[in-house]
Amino acid sequence: MKTGIFVVLLMAIMAAGCGVNAGLLSQEELYKYDYLELPNSGTDPAPDIMPMYPGGVVGVTSVISNNLVYPLKARYMGIEGDVHVAFIIAEDGSIEDIHVIQSVSEELDEEAVRVVKKLKRFHPGFVANQPVEVEMWLPIRFKLI
Repeated sequence: MKTGIFVVLLMAIMAAGCGVNAGLLSQEELYKYDYLELPNSGTDPAPDIMPMYPGGVVGVTSVISNNLVYPLKARYMGIEGDVHVAFIIAEDGSIEDIHVIQSVSEELDEEAVRVVKKLKRFHPGFVANQPVEVEMWLPIRFKLI
């Protein structure tokens, strides 16, 4: 059972060195995102307990900031933007169906998917004390500074 909830993970991350800023959306931009229904999800209940990454947002931030590399081709071409990656947190907490829902370039999209694949299992979401699948969305900002 996949829940009818679209969740935005909120955080800010920085990539180390080389004048590269790779993070998420600004505080003002994040306010427009909250819990949004997925298309055709009217019958699925929102989770009573949302999935949680070990270490919370700090844990996700740590994994991404320690693994994110601004692709050289994108850097040389001056390509910047927000890649939005969606994925399913399965009933066992594993990450499935990682895909880009807002693309910037092939290079940045591939890097965003690669770092999301580095995340460990989440604690799953629950509805009525039963684990459920939850789709999550992670916007990752690539910016040259």
